Amino acid sequence: MCIRDRNGRDAWLANVKWEEYNYPPLLNVVHFKLSELENPHRNMVQKIHFCFVLIFLISIINFINSIVQTISGYSALLIIYSILNFIIFNIFAFYVFYKGYRGVCAESSSVRIYRILQVIVSLLWIALATVDTHGINGFMRMKRMLDDGYVLSGVLSLIESALYIVSSLLGIYCVVKISPFE
Repeated sequence: MCIRDRNGRDAWLANVKWEEYNYPPLLNVVHFKLSELENPHRNMVQKIHFCFVLIFLISIINFINSIVQTISGYSALLIIYSILNFIIFNIFAFYVFYKGYRGVCAESSSVRIYRILQVIVSLLWIALATVDTHGINGFMRMKRMLDDGYVLSGVLSLIESALYIVSSLLGIYCVVKISPFE
């Protein structure tokens, strides 16, 4: 059981070193260390963080798939789109993660912003899981790759799409379960 301070926050949260910037690795933009958290905070933050990690993983798979498609004869623009999507989607996903993390642990006012943004990105991820445009390899792209006989690209597109759906569902789950931290 956690001891509450006069503001109603868990007293152990005072030991979180918010000024020690250590995440993401190599960039060190914010402080993030799961070992400093206790349950139920840790459990919630793990789920929120996993949504971000999934988008990072999808971006890597997308980049590999873009290279494979370019080698197969598709436009090299796919690689440029993949790099741009990597930057844009990961920055946005990271911001959403951090708002959720801070909302759960330090600033309950951030929970409302997190909820709004997480719903937006969850809808975006569902859309990206379906389309075939500008380096996005959704289910439609998967079908085209498989129809054209490019099995590896088709399978990679399927993995991307499935992970987008998982991230969307987990994000919506987090939106619903974060209310005790408001």
